[in-house]
Amino acid sequence: MSDDLELRQKLEESEHQLSLLTRKLRALQQVSYQINNSYDLRELSASICTLATQALGAQYAGLYHLDGGGLKVVEDLAVVKPKGMSLLKMLQEASTREAAQGMSLAEAGFLAQVVATGKSIAIEDLAAAPESCPEAIREHALASVMATPLVTQREILGVFLVGTQEPHAFSSDEQELLADLAQQATGAFITSKLYAQTLEEKQRADRMVEGLKNLNEAMGAIAKHLSVGGACEALIEHLPTFLPIEEAALFLRRGDGWPLIAGQRRFFDELPFPWRVAMSAQGIAKSLHLSPASLAGTPYEALGRVMAFPLIVQQEVQGVVVCATSPQLDPTAVEVVETLVGHTALTVANAAMVEKVERQAITDGLTGVYNRRYFNDRLLSEMQRSQRYGHQLSLIILDIDFFKSANDVLGHLGGDAVLKQLAALLKDKVRKVDIVARYGGEEFAIILPETGHDSGLHVAERIRGWIEEYPFTDQEKLPHKVITASLGVATFPVHAGTMDELIHTADEALYQAKQAGRNRVGRIPSAQKA
Repeated sequence: MSDDLELRQKLEESEHQLSLLTRKLRALQQVSYQINNSYDLRELSASICTLATQALGAQYAGLYHLDGGGLKVVEDLAVVKPKGMSLLKMLQEASTREAAQGMSLAEAGFLAQVVATGKSIAIEDLAAAPESCPEAIREHALASVMATPLVTQREILGVFLVGTQEPHAFSSDEQELLADLAQQATGAFITSKLYAQTLEEKQRADRMVEGLKNLNEAMGAIAKHLSVGGACEALIEHLPTFLPIEEAALFLRRGDGWPLIAGQRRFFDELPFPWRVAMSAQGIAKSLHLSPASLAGTPYEALGRVMAFPLIVQQEVQGVVVCATSPQLDPTAVEVVETLVGHTALTVANAAMVEKVERQAITDGLTGVYNRRYFNDRLLSEMQRSQRYGHQLSLIILDIDFFKSANDVLGHLGGDAVLKQLAALLKDKVRKVDIVARYGGEEFAIILPETGHDSGLHVAERIRGWIEEYPFTDQEKLPHKVITASLGVATFPVHAGTMDELIHTADEALYQAKQAGRNRVGRIPSAQKA
């Protein structure tokens, strides 16, 4: 019963994580859609604030930009950037009216702390420290607030703030979502800056507009992928649209390694160590040039200028795109690629979370094999496939003999160790096409596609022998000195015509094995078809 409760709890946890992830993906997708379809800062900021309140259940959201000695509301900005003016200067001078919510840094409270440190802040109970709340937003009576900086490579542009009147309202997952939305908002400013430059630089307008169109198309093509590999391949595919690239490779950080994920030519399976050193030396940067020293002795040494575009998520480098390009590059094109790579970094991070949650949703948390829900889905689909192609399919259900005794003697941790070792043994011994699942507390099920009854019995007998011979931890302490299992085998369509009938027949065969003395394979004669 405790094992079933644990399974239900883990399933509920996985479903909760999936719900949070769904909210996050929906919000980021909607923000991405707005960015791809508008270059108006005021329109974008209003959309981002609306989406933030919806995704986070917040009652207040505000985008503030840094204006000399104070903060002003972004909605008062116009997208006009004279040539040579920095993005921050554009934001400062484009204000068309005095903002009612404007404030100096001296009276900005916790917002000033965000500007000073460049780090996010979350206050769970603002009522406990009312002096830290800026007067301009005190009228909203916020209890829980989260604020995160809008940061480019060179400067802090402003602050993104959400709040609600309920204390302790925001989880760590929601803090990460706000940070991702802030990164998208920063991307909106950069996109707007690029668009403004096309208006001011008439001689480059046509090329710039086409570049932005291609950027939007590339971002859309990348964003549609829900797999890490698909998003990475899409980025490599679209890079030549913006830069003259001879070779490109994308590496992602996986634990202590940096394996190659996508690329036009597989020069390396891992990111070379000198390149990692070169990247670390320059800190968090949207792009950097690899020095000739770091390229020495590699195939890239003869390919000319080599640039690296790190994939940055939450101010951490999660991957890098390495491109061999021409010596002379358009700075605007490099900036476009920086934006595209930044967008890809978020897509890859989200895809990785989707893959993780999907694995958790179909995997038993203790043993690492598939869970009961996935087993039911696969058994039904495999039976349908067997019927379509005229193949037989066998099902094995096994139960560990005297498992309660093992739990009593070894304790629950020892019993868990037995389950883990048995699951690993089954995965190691069966074919890759076979499906191993934890069916119940100490029960496992194995689906054998394209396997007749005699072959299924043979596989079950081999499994029984493997289990009996396996040196389970501390099994010598048990009354029988050995871990064994009883197994039942049923075959579709020999014994059953439906999934429920097949499972029931395999259960009957398992019961016969236990009644006959355990540590054996039970079978149902073909004539006894349900």
